[in-house]
Amino acid sequence: MKLKFLIFIITISSSLSIVAQERTKDTIDDQVVNVIKPYTPTISDAFKIKDAPKLNDSNTVKKKEVKYNIFSIPVASTFTPAKGKAATVEKARQVKLYDNYATLGVGTYTTLIGEVYLNHELSSGESVGGYFSHHSSGGGIDGVQLDDDFLKTNLNAYYSQKLRDFSWKVNGGFEIQTYNWYGVPENFYTNEQIGMIDPGHTFTSFNLGGKLNFDDAIIDSGSLRFRRFGDNQGSGENRFVANAGFDIPIQGEIISADIFVDYVGGSFDNDFNNSGEELKYGNVIFGLAPSYQLIQDDLTVDLGVKFV
Repeated sequence: MKLKFLIFIITISSSLSIVAQERTKDTIDDQVVNVIKPYTPTISDAFKIKDAPKLNDSNTVKKKEVKYNIFSIPVASTFTPAKGKAATVEKARQVKLYDNYATLGVGTYTTLIGEVYLNHELSSGESVGGYFSHHSSGGGIDGVQLDDDFLKTNLNAYYSQKLRDFSWKVNGGFEIQTYNWYGVPENFYTNEQIGMIDPGHTFTSFNLGGKLNFDDAIIDSGSLRFRRFGDNQGSGENRFVANAGFDIPIQGEIISADIFVDYVGGSFDNDFNNSGEELKYGNVIFGLAPSYQLIQDDLTVDLGVKFV
């Protein structure tokens, strides 16, 4: 019995070893097969929510059935609605502007008044023009013992040009005025004394100046003006004014400032005491005027100071 059991165990072991040796000689490799199936979604059937769901409530009030009738009665109407149309807006009449104009008027006592304004565009951004005015009277008022005529004439001309980054303009003018100081006390002077009085007084003046405007620069503008004033009594006065405005950016803010120089000087042939000595005077002013504009929502505040 033992011998048979031993022989059986040996036989099984030999079979297992033979099978194991045969499996080690197998040359077929393991492979992975992926089975891909397209996705087919399914949509569930839609259902409608009932407007009046059933409620299992003992306190539900039962709706009453309402019965009604409609009686249609025809009504005769003669109203015929008109077709709608847009309302018309009346536009203001455009004012007609003229480059040149002239006026002239005459009146009593040989009064003459007129003015002429001329403007001509030489090219795009370049123009020249002038202005002339005159007002005079020959006098002749009854009862006036002295001359009572007067005259005032004014002439001005300019030239301007607009360039890419700045524009400039020069202008000048001349003016003459003649008046008579004919007011005298009644029965105070004799006719001989009145005949020796010269009531005429003539004033003359001329001016010359120019102006510069920059579009995108620290200096915004600059101007110069010289004016001479005098009369036929030996008086004269000179005035010179220069001004420059510029913007200074400081930490994202703009500080504006104006620098100006104003000089005036003149003389009189005679002083106030009639001593025969010439009276001279003169004055010059230097100034600086910085300013700042604060804008916050709907609030605007202008701050500035002027040093002279």
